[in-house]
Amino acid sequence: MSRALRLAAVGHVTLDEAPGGAVPGGSVTYAARAWTTLGADVTVVTAGADDFPRAALDGRVRWQSAPRTTRFANTYAADGARRQRVLAAAPPVAPCPLDADAVFLAPVLGEVALGDWRGAPIRLRVGGLQGWLKRAVGDAVVHGPAGVAPAAFAGLHAACLSAEDLAGDLAWLDALRAVVPTVALTLGAAGCVVWTPDGRWRVPAPTVDVVDPTGAGDTFAAVFTFGLAAGLPATRAAARANALAAACVRHPGLPPRRGAHVTAASPHPAAPPRGPDRARGRPARASPRR
Repeated sequence: MSRALRLAAVGHVTLDEAPGGAVPGGSVTYAARAWTTLGADVTVVTAGADDFPRAALDGRVRWQSAPRTTRFANTYAADGARRQRVLAAAPPVAPCPLDADAVFLAPVLGEVALGDWRGAPIRLRVGGLQGWLKRAVGDAVVHGPAGVAPAAFAGLHAACLSAEDLAGDLAWLDALRAVVPTVALTLGAAGCVVWTPDGRWRVPAPTVDVVDPTGAGDTFAAVFTFGLAAGLPATRAAARANALAAACVRHPGLPPRRGAHVTAASPHPAAPPRGPDRARGRPARASPRR
């Protein structure tokens, strides 16, 4: 029997304000939940205060004590567009040695210094770019790559971002693709587009009733990382990531530990990827729920 994949997620946990009170969130929280469901050996490197319920985290946790936990208030418009406010931000996550097959660098507000992890002896480094492509202006979160050089992400083997993160800057996306070999752009209910050195593919997503879109993009990126680490082609990894992200949005908040996701071996049925398409067509517009 082969050993479980060893996967590590680095970034802040968060507390997300909801009508019933604060709920645990953050890319690393959703990633650890998805990976545990898929049978991976999970490590989370994060920082926060004692108000975060650590029992919500799966796997081994390298907790860095901080004076506060990052907090957001999220609201969604009827079309799925998200508005975020920053209520508190924890200090940056400090680098540490990792023994893993792959690392998912997943900041929520720029708290992970990519340069700290470039030299790590890890065969696969995947970046969840959302936390590097948004900034706080006052207490409001502004999305988009303005002021962020694509070359900063050199050293990643793959990157995941959403239409919301990109904010329509297709020239920036082209420049990113020049330095990162594999890029996945999520388009909410429309699925995703994946670029590799071999071409461009459009990968549809299953149709589901959305209860809560929070965490869909985090789940996608985590499962995409899992698939790449397992040796799947990027299109198959994306199809499985779409399936588990679709399962995630059918539940409010963080999915339950059992029964929320389909397995990696038997993903929710989805249409096959379209491609390869080597044209530089513009991604279709879609509700940026990821």
